[in-house]
Amino acid sequence: MSEEVDKSDWEWLVKEHFLYEKFKEKSMRNSVNRSKLIMPHRTGNKPIKEIINELVSKDGNPPDMTTIFFETHKKDDKLVEPETNKKYAEIQEVVQSEPSLTNIEVVERCFGHQCKSNVVGFRGGLTAKELKGVNSSKAARWMS
Repeated sequence: MSEEVDKSDWEWLVKEHFLYEKFKEKSMRNSVNRSKLIMPHRTGNKPIKEIINELVSKDGNPPDMTTIFFETHKKDDKLVEPETNKKYAEIQEVVQSEPSLTNIEVVERCFGHQCKSNVVGFRGGLTAKELKGVNSSKAARWMS
């Protein structure tokens, strides 16, 4: 797939979208909101789902929440924010004390009920409903 953008498309995007007042307002609001995060993910442009796929074990089992959380919040192979370290310790404790919990159960123990499409640790298309549903083929590999 080519990463190049047609010049006319780029010009339209800049003139009609990026310079549009509502876009500027939304962009500024999002920048302010991101600056307030106490546990920002550190994946850059790489989707969390892709990171999870890379961490799937040779036998096809997905990583546990401890691994997912660490890999998506680390900076230079360590967690830097105090809140991130606290939450990581909490996740480790839950996973060690109850190893039979599914990833979504660990998420809900540590972050509360997940009812939106943006489930903690599973951003990018998996909803809480899919993760909880026994018959969901899309979520089947993430249930363990």
